[in-house]
Order: sequence, then C-alpha cells, then structure tokens
Amino acid sequence: MRKLFGFLVGIGMGGSVAALLVLLFAPTSGTQLRQRLTAGYRATLEEARLAAQNRREELEAELKLLQTRPKDRPQLPSGK
Repeated sequence: MRKLFGFLVGIGMGGSVAALLVLLFAPTSGTQLRQRLTAGYRATLEEARLAAQNRREELEAELKLLQTRPKDRPQLPSGK
C-alpha cells in the first residue's frame, strides 16, 4: 500500500511539474493553453467516469451471480 501511495504521489508531482513547464514554454498563449488543458482534463475525467461505471456494472453482475443459490449458479467465465 505504501508503494502504491508513493507511486501516486510521484505521478501527481510529476504531472504538476510537467504542467508548469508546459505553461512556461508553450508556443501558444496562456488562455489558449488553459482552454486546451481544461478540455483535456474534462475529457479524461469523463472517460474515467465511464470506465468506472462499466466496471461497476460488471462487478454488480458478477456479485449477483455469486449471490444465487449454488444449484442455480451458472459458471463464471474463465480468465477473470
């Protein structure tokens, strides 16, 4: 758990430094760059929300299968 936390902190710090460097050295104006960054952020956030929703639906379906009575329980697909 510590390694994961450290990794995530490192990603966050690296992303912050990268964003600062992009702002300082970008050939576009600050306003245009902020608009592009905001649009990219929103698109990424929406993709993450959709992925989380899809995964949640998959897990709920799997949970429903596991909660059925043993004699009625269909086999789970292999490889998961």
